[in-house]
Amino acid sequence: MAGPFIANMTVEGPVAAGSPGGNPQLIGGLDGSANVQPLSISGAGVMKFAAGGPGAGQTVFTWTSTGGVSITSGLSVNVHTVNATKTLYITDIDVSTDDSTPVLAQLKAGSNVIAERYISTTNSWSSIGIAAQPTLAAGVVLSLVIGVASGKNVAYYIGGFEQ
Repeated sequence: MAGPFIANMTVEGPVAAGSPGGNPQLIGGLDGSANVQPLSISGAGVMKFAAGGPGAGQTVFTWTSTGGVSITSGLSVNVHTVNATKTLYITDIDVSTDDSTPVLAQLKAGSNVIAERYISTTNSWSSIGIAAQPTLAAGVVLSLVIGVASGKNVAYYIGGFEQ
């Protein structure tokens, strides 16, 4: 399914909660009654769904480890340098480890931490479809930094796009 989509919807009222055709999510008086005023949403905006190709002027990027990466000495990997005149938007972060003891994982824009989380075998970092997408300006290096865990490994996937 490809976007953009425009919402056109009209809800007519009044409708009592719990009545046939009523909305059970409405909250009214203590007796369960509710009055719904007419609501009209028309041309409410444009939404782009995750499916479909990139928009005009966008280049999609994905970065991933292959077979896991040792964190015996920690990990600091420069993932991407944002191209000139572009802005990088991070849309997805997924980092996991085979360590049961929590270890700190940080996503950095240059030297600034833009997101971080402790990860372990019971608490991976899975932020897929980030709504408030972190951004990086042209020339800034995106890096992933993971703390030391002797004999342990991480696997990561980072997704985003430049425009």
